[in-house]
Amino acid sequence: LNKYKMKKIYKSLLFAVTLTVTSCEINFLDEKMTTQLGGDQVYTKVSDYEMALIGIYDMLGTRSLPTLGNEITNYLTNYNAGLPLLNELATDEMGAITAGASKQLMLEELDKCKPTPQNGIIKSFYAGQYAMINRANDLIFNAEKSGIESVIVNRCVAEAKFLRALCYYNLTSVFGGCVLTTLPGSERVGENMPRSSTEAVYGQIFQDLIDAYSVLPVSFAAEKEMGRATRIAAAALLARASLTAATMGKYAHISPDMALEDGINSYEWAKNKFAELISQAKDYAQKVIDEGYGGNEEVLLSMSYADSFYPSENTPEVIFDVQFKDALSQEEGGWVGQIYGPGSWNWVLPTGNVANTYMPYGGATIADNFPSKPTKETCDMRKYKNITNFQYKGDGTLWPPTAANKTYNLGKFAMEKKPDYPKQRTPINYVVLRLAEMYLVLAEIEAEQNGGPTDRALRLLNYVRRRSANETILPEITKENMADPSIVKPITGITPKDQLEEFRMALMQERMLEFLGESLRRVDLIRSGWMKEYLEYTNVEDYDKNKYIYKRRQFEDYSIFLPIPSREITITNNVIKQNFGYGN
Repeated sequence: LNKYKMKKIYKSLLFAVTLTVTSCEINFLDEKMTTQLGGDQVYTKVSDYEMALIGIYDMLGTRSLPTLGNEITNYLTNYNAGLPLLNELATDEMGAITAGASKQLMLEELDKCKPTPQNGIIKSFYAGQYAMINRANDLIFNAEKSGIESVIVNRCVAEAKFLRALCYYNLTSVFGGCVLTTLPGSERVGENMPRSSTEAVYGQIFQDLIDAYSVLPVSFAAEKEMGRATRIAAAALLARASLTAATMGKYAHISPDMALEDGINSYEWAKNKFAELISQAKDYAQKVIDEGYGGNEEVLLSMSYADSFYPSENTPEVIFDVQFKDALSQEEGGWVGQIYGPGSWNWVLPTGNVANTYMPYGGATIADNFPSKPTKETCDMRKYKNITNFQYKGDGTLWPPTAANKTYNLGKFAMEKKPDYPKQRTPINYVVLRLAEMYLVLAEIEAEQNGGPTDRALRLLNYVRRRSANETILPEITKENMADPSIVKPITGITPKDQLEEFRMALMQERMLEFLGESLRRVDLIRSGWMKEYLEYTNVEDYDKNKYIYKRRQFEDYSIFLPIPSREITITNNVIKQNFGYGN
């Protein structure tokens, strides 16, 4: 489809594809999809699949989901705001501030690691993920049933499988084992389904991504079809998911009580398959570099960190992102820029810990930590892009903060000026997968397979650092200097016992600096096995000592899984079990 035809179809989809509810007590998973085509006329020709696929992509930003009697809020679902909030609150890199949390109890609950099953962000995210899964199931099921022989239909199915796998990865990362189905709601009328084990969910994720990888093209036409899942995106997500499962099995602290019956939240299977899982992660991360970037490991050095984000966007380093303006978008914008970013609602802001881990740091004021002319010789350029002053300046610039500024803001979702979009939305895309992550995935796997960092592991880690600053600012990390506190900031309460742990801590720090605000940190903390130490001992405060609601989080072991929305448990008569620590 060309860009203009796609736009026309997409806008018609606002009316043609909706999620309808027959009662206030319907399960989020069982929402029925209907279209104006209706009944047996649905999915009768190739263009029906193209329309349905656009409807699945629409759910990444979740702009058309009904509120279900005020149970959910559109902008708090999926990548519009829900996933970033769930994965950035209660971490060492982001936190809720008094100005936002005092008006939004749901933020306060999450940031102090004490969310309730009634939390609005959790409910909205859960609903949005399952609405998207249901759309994907609908397309895949009907394609298999129809028997249509078409390259286009096969590609639509592969993209739907990628998006379904992404949803299941997000769900199991937040809740543990979740309700797993590959059937649309129309095929499960009246059926209450229990939660599946993490092993079953990951099995589906892996199969969907392997299927998608075997069918999808390496790339699409950049101007016409930006934001579509590619073969490279499937490989990258498979690498991430495989490494997550492996390290959850090896390092996450999951007691028998937390695991629940039937292995719902257990990762013992992953512990037993550790070597197999990290080998799979390594194979597919390497495919990303080999097939997507010509096998050239040095290619990252030619890519500016800032160019992966607004105003550049859709540049070669970006493997998959959520479009809020171009291609698969209504051009209505998204809400990410309003939950954190200059001029936003300031619900979540970077902590002093992350701001003062970027080089340079240590000045008496915020302004002292930012050179007037930032270059790779004077500054980690990720700091230049990520840490900004609190508000837009009159001249439209965001750099550098002045001495009067008493707080930090996340710059990668900033715009030069307020855009004229409805309801405070912005057209800034949200990055889901980047090439730099594959470098750090491979570095981590190299160390795990060899009991410590290899030369290649160190080289890949240092490529990520080197593209952002010269050696004067970010020295090469070596086996000899990993324990040097001037190179890798130590964490109180963690004493690495060998070079593998020293390297894992270096990777944790680098991932924080590289992926700030990109919805990876909470999972990283959990799978490191050090979440409690990071939350209890890292400094949340900055120059404004009273800004953050929770300077130390009330972390319990069970906090690594968030509660299932209570309405899902009630309306299934407890067929869906609640996570340990959150009552019934």
